[in-house]
Amino acid sequence: MKTLLRLQPSLWLLVLIPFLSGCNQEKDDYISKYCPGSCTIIKGRATINNGSTPLAGVTLLAQWHYSRYLSGSTIRKKAFATTDANGNYELRFLLRDDELQGGYIEVITNLDPEKYTYCQPGDFYYAGELERNTTLERNYALAAKATLELQLSNPDALGPNNSLVVTARYATAPTQGAECEQRIFWPQTTATQLLTVASGTPVTISIARTKNGQQTTENLTVQLQEGETLALPLTF
Repeated sequence: MKTLLRLQPSLWLLVLIPFLSGCNQEKDDYISKYCPGSCTIIKGRATINNGSTPLAGVTLLAQWHYSRYLSGSTIRKKAFATTDANGNYELRFLLRDDELQGGYIEVITNLDPEKYTYCQPGDFYYAGELERNTTLERNYALAAKATLELQLSNPDALGPNNSLVVTARYATAPTQGAECEQRIFWPQTTATQLLTVASGTPVTISIARTKNGQQTTENLTVQLQEGETLALPLTF
C-alpha cells in the first residue's frame, strides 16, 4: 500500500522557493549594436603614464543586469570592444524597452586591479542614466601602483580626544575626473598603515593632527616609481 505525501499549498511554496530563486538567465544581445539612430554609445580612451601613453588591447564588456524577487536574475551581454593602438574604444548597443525601465548596465574590463589604479567612479549606469541615441564619454586614465608605508612611532599617544588623519592626493592624467583622494583615519594602537597611490606622478600628503581640540596640518610631496614601497615615518 502506497502512502501519498500531502502538503498544504503554503508548504509547497516553501519547497519551490529555492528552485524559483535560482533561475538565472544569461543571454547574448550583441546584435543590438545594429541600431542606426537609436544606439547608446559609451566610448573613450585608456592611457597610462599620466595620460601620455595609449593603452592598447584592453577589453571591455557592457552587460545589463536585472534581478527579480523569487525568480532569479537576467544578464544580457550588450557589447564588446577592445582598445586600439591609440587606446580608443567604443561600445555600441540598443537599450531594449525593459532595460530603459529597470536594472543597470555594467562595463567590465580586463584591467588588472593589482597593477593599475585609477580615480574615476564605478562603471555602473542605472535605468534613467542612459538613453537611446546618446553618447557617453568614459576615459580610463591609469597609473601603475606604488605604496606608501606609513609608520607611526607613538600610536599610544592617540586617545579619545586626539586624532590623526592622513590624506593622499594625486592625478593619473592632466584631465578633469582624473584626480584621486585617499584618506586614512588612523586607528588607535596601530603602528603601520599601507596606502596605495599612483606611481610616476606627484603625490601630495596632508597629515592632520588633532590634540585636545587643537589641529595642525603638515603637507609634503613625494613621487614614487612603479611597484615602489616608500616608508614614511610619522609621529603624533
